[in-house]
Formats: sequence, structure tokens, C-alpha cells
Amino acid sequence: MNPLIVFLIVGMVVAIIYLGSGSAHKRPSRKKFLEKMVSFLEGRLEDLEQYKNSFKIVFDYKGQTFWFEDIEEQGFHGENTYKAFLKAKTSSPLTICLTERSRSSVRPNVENIQDISNRWAQDRAEVGLPKELEEFSIYTNHPSQTRALLSDEKIAKIFSAFKNRGSRGYPSMSLEVMDGTVVVAYHTQDDLLPSLLDLQQNISSIEKYLDMMLKVTEKIKTLYDENS
Repeated sequence: MNPLIVFLIVGMVVAIIYLGSGSAHKRPSRKKFLEKMVSFLEGRLEDLEQYKNSFKIVFDYKGQTFWFEDIEEQGFHGENTYKAFLKAKTSSPLTICLTERSRSSVRPNVENIQDISNRWAQDRAEVGLPKELEEFSIYTNHPSQTRALLSDEKIAKIFSAFKNRGSRGYPSMSLEVMDGTVVVAYHTQDDLLPSLLDLQQNISSIEKYLDMMLKVTEKIKTLYDENS
């Protein structure tokens, strides 16, 4: 066979593979994504009143009510940016927030940075973070319940599964509990987990995170009932 023909055939095959790969990683439209999510989760689509052009999908999974939030925000240069969260409410008022240890985060009703540093250090000492989470600082409104929660090896591993590391090596956490609501943040950066792009391309991947969140909500409920 003529070498030129062989070269052209090989080039065409490579081009087809490349184009196919590119289309596989193309983000679906927001409308189609939300429609597929509603269908897959057998949920209902509602407006998020506190945000413009933003929505939530409310659904039940294994006896627990969840909702998925798709939030549109306007960026500094006028372009729209998007955030996504998966949430589940419990009857507990528990709050748990894990953050990278070397930085301070301003929290409500705290007067100065020293107060913040002291409170987070105190919470960390009272909770006694498991080995998987030792590189974090922690804020909680109930150290004893948080200690009981994170001393459960299965729960500690779940929190660890939501641990990310940025380009500078600093850890961050995609899972938190705010006033009894378990929250998972989806990321638009492809190197952070959970990835919004992965979810858009494979909606069924949400089940893995739902199962992990379900274990956390059940444990929180048990601890709250035991102390009520």
C-alpha cells in the first residue's frame, strides 16, 4: 500500500479518536443536565428564592430527603459562575467545619483573629481529630458529639474521602455540617473532588456520595437522640 495512503488513514483514525475524546468531555447544557438529574433522582425542580436563576432538586434516597442546589452567581467581570451543593438535613443543630490549619477563617460573632485562633485550637483539642484529619483545624458548636462522630472509623474515612489538596499543597474539605445540615460542595475545578464535570457526564456517580452522606446523617441522628 502506498505509504502516503497509510499515513492519511492513520491520521484520520487519530483525528476521530481525538474528536471523540473531546466530545466526551464537553459539558452538557445546564438545562439538559438539570432535566437529567430530575429524571434520574425522581425529584422535583424548584427555584432557589435567595439566588437569581438558581434551582434545587428535592428528592428522597433510601428514606432520607436530599436536595441538590445549582447556583448561578455573577463574577467580577460580569460573567456567570456556578456552584453546586448536595445537602441533607438532620434534626440535630450540630455544626462541624474543617479548614487548613495555618490559616484563620473569620466566623460570625467573633471580635478578632486571636479569639478565632483560640476557639479553633480549643475545639481541636477537645475533639481530638483522628489521624486522617490531623492536618485540619476544626470549628464545632458541640465538641463531645463531634468527638463521638469522628471517633467512628467509618465516619472518619468518609470525611477523609472529601479531602482535597490545592496546587500549593494546602488541604481543603468538601464536606461540612452546618446547623445539622450535611453539605457536600461540588467543584468546577476538575482536579478537586467531587467534580461537577464528572457529575454532569455521569449522573449516576452521585449515588456514591449519597451513600456516604447517608452514613453521616444516620450517625448524627443517633448521637443527637442519645443526648436529647
